[in-house]
Amino acid sequence: MQLISSTRNGAPDALRETMEAKRVDFVGGMVTDAMLDVEGVAFIDPLPLEPRLNRFRRNVICLSPTLEQQLFVLAGYLGNTSGGSAHAVIRSGEAAAMADVLRRSLLTFGVSLASATLLAGGDALVDHLPVEGDVFVVGLSAGDAGAIARHVAAHGGVRVFVVFSEFALLHAEFVAAFRGGAGADRVVFATSLPHWNDRGSASETARKFAAAVPKEEDRTPLSLMGFAAMCL
Repeated sequence: MQLISSTRNGAPDALRETMEAKRVDFVGGMVTDAMLDVEGVAFIDPLPLEPRLNRFRRNVICLSPTLEQQLFVLAGYLGNTSGGSAHAVIRSGEAAAMADVLRRSLLTFGVSLASATLLAGGDALVDHLPVEGDVFVVGLSAGDAGAIARHVAAHGGVRVFVVFSEFALLHAEFVAAFRGGAGADRVVFATSLPHWNDRGSASETARKFAAAVPKEEDRTPLSLMGFAAMCL
């Protein structure tokens, strides 16, 4: 296994240099869009640094749920538990398309999208969160976990739905932000993984993961995702 460390802009060139120096069968872990355009290598369960709508690439194998699938499952949960309507705050270059996917997913389960705030990079996301009701948030960045924690602690009637891939990337921030527990039960995500820190899990993969990673602080969503992918 070869670790590739690089800046975001330099990642494609770093990958190409590694491929020139060594035989590379596949790439896993965090990737940029530009890396996925590198030819001659397969990507197994890559994790984009920013949420992206899925599009077919012959050399990309997705094991984890796509953004569309995560939104659909969350919409189904919302439709089965409360219904009514929901809001969305999306910060992405694909924000309009993501909002449309969410709207159609919600409608499938009888829920309407009451409002969709579409933001560009750099816009403050938390400033647009409602003070009550359900809101889907896509496009998190550093500092947003703490801002969300303060928002849900201050407004007991709001529930925030986040994308698991972003939760995984910002896991340490979420843990620190919700360490006191206030409002943590009103931040919702969907995942196909067992819990990453359950040594007594019914999942064989989770038990093997706990045995392979003895330190609790090293057992995170990201490390479990990588472990599960490598077990296939």
